[in-house]
Amino acid sequence: MTLARVPGGPGAFDLLESRSEAEALPGQSMTPRSEAILGRIAGLGFRYYGAPSRGARPLWLPAWSRPDRPPLLVEIQVAFPPADHRRWPPLLIALDSGP
Repeated sequence: MTLARVPGGPGAFDLLESRSEAEALPGQSMTPRSEAILGRIAGLGFRYYGAPSRGARPLWLPAWSRPDRPPLLVEIQVAFPPADHRRWPPLLIALDSGP
């Protein structure tokens, strides 16, 4: 799954989710698709929680640079235009580091 910002009106954009054939379950085919999952947003932010290097204590970082392991948590923050009354609290996603 990929998240992208696309123009969504004056001073705002839409959050677009795209899925590819590589994400299909074994034995099932999947047509690549994209869908706007949140419209007219003003800002989108990500933070990553994990150890920045082997043996370091986990902390929140603005970018993740360790290709050898995913972060423990990802936080997604969404901001809306000032006149928009929608509110979305930060979304925390725990990632499975696998075996």
